[in-house]
Amino acid sequence: MREPIYTNRMKKGEIIKLGLLTVLFALFVAVLVQTPKVDYAEGEPAFWSIADTLTAMGDAPDPRPEPPPLIYSSVYEEVSQKKRTRPSLRCRAALVVDNADGTILYAKREREIRAIASLSKLMTAMVYLDCDPDLTRLVMITKEDAKNSAKSGLRRGETFVAIDLLHAALMSSDNRAARALVRASGKSKLEFVRLMNKKAKDLGLENTRFVEVTGLSQENVSNAYECALLLNAALEYDLIREITTMQRYSYRSLNKGRRHRATNSNRLIFSRHKISGGKTGYILRSGYCLATRAIDKNGRDITAIILGAPTNNQRFYDADKALRWGYKNAS
Repeated sequence: MREPIYTNRMKKGEIIKLGLLTVLFALFVAVLVQTPKVDYAEGEPAFWSIADTLTAMGDAPDPRPEPPPLIYSSVYEEVSQKKRTRPSLRCRAALVVDNADGTILYAKREREIRAIASLSKLMTAMVYLDCDPDLTRLVMITKEDAKNSAKSGLRRGETFVAIDLLHAALMSSDNRAARALVRASGKSKLEFVRLMNKKAKDLGLENTRFVEVTGLSQENVSNAYECALLLNAALEYDLIREITTMQRYSYRSLNKGRRHRATNSNRLIFSRHKISGGKTGYILRSGYCLATRAIDKNGRDITAIILGAPTNNQRFYDADKALRWGYKNAS
C-alpha cells in the first residue's frame, strides 16, 4: 500500500517553521546588539559609541572632591516629616534651593542620576568661554555640525559671528550652533569633552558626566542636586547670565544675509517671575527638564531644578510651583 504523503509534508512544515524561528531569533539578537541609542534633544537623534564615552570621561577623580556646598534646611526636614505642605510636582526629580545661604528647601529624588539633555550646554558654554575665544570670529556651519539636527534653522554653508551662535545655543538650544562653537574653540571634540568633565570635577560634581557637547546623548548625566550647582556656576559668567535672560535675539548670516531669530525656550522668561538665568533640555530618556533661577520682589533668590517632567508644559507648571513655594519658604 502506498504510504500517506502527509507525513513528509508535516516534516517539511516543521523544518520551515524552525528555520523561520531561527531567522527571527537572529534578527532579534542583531537588533539588541546594533540598535543605536536614538534620543531627541528638541527632536533630533544621536549616535554615540562606548569607546567615545570612555575616552571622553577620562580617569576617575583622585582624591575625591569635597561635597558640594548645599545643605538641607529645617524647611526640608519639616516637609520630609510632613509637618509642612510640599509642592505637588509631576516631574521625576526636583530641587529648590535658597541661594541666600545655600540651603535646600525641597528635594525629590535629588540624587537620582538621570540624562540631562541640553542642560549640558551650560557646561559647553562655560568651557567655551574659558578658552578665551574671539567672539567676533566668523564661523561657518559645516556638514559635520548639521548631523542629526534637522530642526535647526542654521543652514550648512552659512557664516555667523561666534557671539550669535552662543545666543542660539543657549536660548533656542541649537545643536548646530553648539558644535560650531566647539570647533571654533580650537579644541578637538574629545579634548573639549575632556575639559567639560574636568570642570565638572573642579566644581565638585561627582555624578555629572559628559560624552558630547549638545546633550543629545543619554550618557550626558547628572542629578537635580548637581544641576543646581551647575546652573549657579554658569550664571557666574556675566555673558551666560545675560544671554539666558533675554527673551528674543535677532541676527543674520553674514554670507547669505538670512535673518534668524533665537527665542528663549525657557517660557518663564515671559512670565511674571524675574528670571536671572536658566536652560531647558529634552531627549526621550531625560523627559522635559528645566534649570532656572529667579528673584522675587522681596529679593529672595531661588534656584529650581525640574528633571523628567512628562510634557513641555508640565515642566514650566512644576517650575512655577517650585519657585513660588521657594519664595514663600525662604529665609
